[in-house]
Amino acid sequence: MNFKKKIIFLPFSTLLLGVASCSSSVNPNEELKTFVWSTYSTCKVIQQANKNSKYIDTGKKIDISMMKGEKESGQIIVTSNLETKINFVYGQLVNENGDILPKEKVQIYLQKYLKVDINKHGGELFDNGDHIPDFLLPMEKAVEYDENYVSRNANQGITVEIDSNGVPAGKYTGNFKLTINNVEEDIPVSVEVWDFEYVGKSKIKSCWLTYTNDLFGYEYDSTDEKAETYMAFTSEYKACPYLIQSFDKNDPVTFADQMERLFAIKNYNTIVIPYDFQLDYVYGKDYEKPAKFIEEIARRCTDENFYLDYAVFYPSTYDEADADRTRPKAEASPNFFKKGGEYQKTLQGAYNNLKTSGFFNDMSYAEELRYKNAILNIPAIFTNVGFIENWIENWPATFCPYESLLASPKFRERYIDSSTRCGNDYWTYTCTDPDYPFPSHHLDDDNLSMRVLGWMEKSYNVGGYLYYETCLFPGANPGQYHNQYSTGLRYVDCNGDGFILYPGNGYGSETPFPSSRLITYRDGLEDYDMLCIYEDLLNKQALKYNIPNFDPKDYVNDIYDSLFYNAVSYTDHS
Repeated sequence: MNFKKKIIFLPFSTLLLGVASCSSSVNPNEELKTFVWSTYSTCKVIQQANKNSKYIDTGKKIDISMMKGEKESGQIIVTSNLETKINFVYGQLVNENGDILPKEKVQIYLQKYLKVDINKHGGELFDNGDHIPDFLLPMEKAVEYDENYVSRNANQGITVEIDSNGVPAGKYTGNFKLTINNVEEDIPVSVEVWDFEYVGKSKIKSCWLTYTNDLFGYEYDSTDEKAETYMAFTSEYKACPYLIQSFDKNDPVTFADQMERLFAIKNYNTIVIPYDFQLDYVYGKDYEKPAKFIEEIARRCTDENFYLDYAVFYPSTYDEADADRTRPKAEASPNFFKKGGEYQKTLQGAYNNLKTSGFFNDMSYAEELRYKNAILNIPAIFTNVGFIENWIENWPATFCPYESLLASPKFRERYIDSSTRCGNDYWTYTCTDPDYPFPSHHLDDDNLSMRVLGWMEKSYNVGGYLYYETCLFPGANPGQYHNQYSTGLRYVDCNGDGFILYPGNGYGSETPFPSSRLITYRDGLEDYDMLCIYEDLLNKQALKYNIPNFDPKDYVNDIYDSLFYNAVSYTDHS
């Protein structure tokens, strides 16, 4: 016998009680009770509906505000007492001037959940056994694969992402269509696009490692084409890639060809040269390959695309040398990073080779000087777990400390002083650590801290961010199957650590899919760009009105103070 389900829309509080008290057994006469609501985009709403009282309900609507030329997202939540099909589709958005926000500028995702058996992050946001949203599956794929449903006694999140590139300023309003069990409902959507945008490549750089070996486990495909697809995809999210592959495949000409293709992507602003200096590295005839990369990049430079300004090395063999218990990293580091050390010899050697070859013969002195300065200032990113005063005081390295070290005002000032003295930036990074309450990409951390990270980095004069892996595959046991769409523990004791993407192969896609953590990271760096716009405007006004002792931070410190304190973000999503 078939029973037609009737939909009843209830108040939020009533539904919470009803869902929390529902029996796990299915009653064929049970009426379908649903509630549609929203909350802040940085808030991860777990799948279990019996904990909904801890979230702030911002209404049955989506409100997004953004500058031109960026992406921003909102979310809508459907809560149901019974399993039921849902769909959410674009509805026309029009501003006060009659401009239409095109459908192709809107991406709708179904949030997919990963169960966390043990909360390893250390915070109090999530409990053991929570199903946490992370994998963002395009709604059309969810419909195609018959996965567009709300589970029984559960929440189902839907993410709406707006792309304002090329969109005129204004406030766009309209209704999107939400269908629950074949019943259609209008959901108000408002998108305000402010009349300013960041022009050019972002000032903050990034380095995200992608291993071709992991790509094989991830996609069953580690070809050059698949690797570049991943590199292009992460670049769109301001996660500029460092492709790790076999040493013999790192050819300067092939790399430079790829560099030119990727540079066409607006958010690709960090050219990570694929060479890892070994601990016994000595610049000379047997070790000229890194110089050859620099020389090839120089040959590709134009006035419009001066690639050398975006080049960096990440000598990962020296990674976290201060924490090296057996000491070879720590002992080799001075010889490599010190003034006049092997790294500076490499940069000087690349310039000398170009000079000898006649590369600068037809250039003016000013043009040659531009190349020389760019080459001699290519950063070598040096990650540190701890603050080593002697190193920071004496070496002209581009230090990259744990984000947690910036909790100390003293340390922050020393990093800033060192980078200013050496004429370069300092970076910061996260990986398995730091842990709560500092920002992380851990699955059992809320997205708020990663959104605020962009504001922290601007406040603390950070020039780059490094993360160690985009698509970690848990391949310790090659004979064991790993469901990449539901496995949250890829690295020991760190839920969600080391992967920020989901493979496309399981859903017939040539490209991977993002996580909510990845789009939040991008949004935070777009906030960094927005703060740069504000800073430039303030500096112009200060110059115009001849304001003495002007510091643009004085005009944003109140905002910073409302978001974080000493590298720890507050937990208020509003």
